[in-house]
Amino acid sequence: MIVIVNAAARRLYGVEPGFDTLTGVRNFQNYYADGTTEMPIADTPMARALRGEDIDDCELIVKPLRPEPAVYLVVNARPLRDDGGNLRGAVIVLHDVTAQRQAHQALVESEQMAQAIVRTALDAFVQTDQDGIILDWSPQAEALTGWTRSEAVGCRVVELVFPEELRVAHRQRITRFLQEAAGGGMGMRYETASVHRDGHRFHV
Repeated sequence: MIVIVNAAARRLYGVEPGFDTLTGVRNFQNYYADGTTEMPIADTPMARALRGEDIDDCELIVKPLRPEPAVYLVVNARPLRDDGGNLRGAVIVLHDVTAQRQAHQALVESEQMAQAIVRTALDAFVQTDQDGIILDWSPQAEALTGWTRSEAVGCRVVELVFPEELRVAHRQRITRFLQEAAGGGMGMRYETASVHRDGHRFHV
């Protein structure tokens, strides 16, 4: 039986003091973190705390039965005991992490879209860190240079595909680009000779 409930919990669950957390009629359903598997009442943090368990950082999703957005929660719960150690109730703290989860999902979807663009683009795509170490190497880059992604990633791009006599100039361009980018610059475009794995040269 709920004894105390704050305004945030009222808005989320629509419950008031006196609500029976184990048998009361609910206008919501709890789900495990996968968002599809219903969480039985016996497995909810409150029910487990009422059995004497300490619950830390339990992730669950609350889906109202009315047409409202789901809420993502991280829950902590503790059993309440009297001076004699007898179990008398439980307390639960709900942390709403919906905004963080939505932002994370948007980032994942954005990265997936970017990777799809890289895989299907007609142009070669090469990603490096500020030191010129290759981080990503698209299928088109493989076809253009003869080096596979597994061979290229971790190498210095200037040593892999630039003729030796042009490497200093490339490093200077990248240094200038990084300085301009730090000041709000938008990018750099230039043409140069490159070397295929088999030794023949081509221009990019």
